[in-house]
Amino acid sequence: MDGEDWGPAVTKTIVKPDREVTSISIDGVIETKEVSVWAPLFPHDIASSQRTVVKYYLCDKDGNEVSTASSYVAVEMTVSPSEGSPFIYDMNTSQMNRLQH
Repeated sequence: MDGEDWGPAVTKTIVKPDREVTSISIDGVIETKEVSVWAPLFPHDIASSQRTVVKYYLCDKDGNEVSTASSYVAVEMTVSPSEGSPFIYDMNTSQMNRLQH
């Protein structure tokens, strides 16, 4: 996670597949998270959006690129105010990342 002018942003994710891999191919990444919708009474919903992948590679558990088989894959992605923010603001409670169900 990095800090940007607009706040924090998820720039890199480390994934642990079910088994060790020797090569990878990623067609795209979909980010799915709960959101507070700008509508009457601000209901909660699940939103999905495409993330822009910049680079992906085999890595160690800390995200350092490796040239051998690995149990970890790093995915680096573009961020913007509308892409990659970990913030979820609940309009009903005025709290950040604490949605009420």
